[in-house]
Amino acid sequence: MMKRGRIVAAGDPTSVITAENIASVYRVEAAVRNLSDRPMIMPLRQIKG
Repeated sequence: MMKRGRIVAAGDPTSVITAENIASVYRVEAAVRNLSDRPMIMPLRQIKG
């Protein structure tokens, strides 16, 4: 996962696609669930500030 041209997380999808990483990179609060060993992202709201 990259933010502003820099790698912030690397690895398999379940270790990279986390609520914390999504919040940091995209400024979105999200719930992440694993379905059939694949992450499913449910955006909840934009993080202001």
